[in-house]
Amino acid sequence: MRRCDDGSLHEGKLELVTWDTPENPDEDYSEAMGWGAVVKSEAEEFKQKFESELGADEKKLYKEWPQAFRWTCCGTGADMKYGCDHHGTGSRPCTCDFCKMGKPLTEKIYNNRLKSVHGKGLDLPRGPDPRSFNSRTAETNAMARDLLGMDN
Repeated sequence: MRRCDDGSLHEGKLELVTWDTPENPDEDYSEAMGWGAVVKSEAEEFKQKFESELGADEKKLYKEWPQAFRWTCCGTGADMKYGCDHHGTGSRPCTCDFCKMGKPLTEKIYNNRLKSVHGKGLDLPRGPDPRSFNSRTAETNAMARDLLGMDN
């Protein structure tokens, strides 16, 4: 477990990314990714650096490149320090905007998460976490997301 900056907890495992993911044409910006969650064309060199310069020490790698790891509870990179968007599987309420609004993730956001290098292969829920609903912030969050085009 690791506490986040917002007080929530990552309750999953911290896992080193050792797989490849292709470019995602549904994302605004996406590249094929490889070992250590780096651009595929640089993955082999990065892995060799991990083995030779860091002595294959995952703690050293985490300090140098935390995004090489993911949280299995929410499918986010370990460099994400604010919140665990678990959408209902954690022991505490989810802190994401969607769960606070009482809505599941949009199809696009959910599918892009599963296609990402950090979400690949995980069985992640869409939410919402019923413990998270907050009527005071639900309307504000919904208006802000609509105004900023965040759900398109």
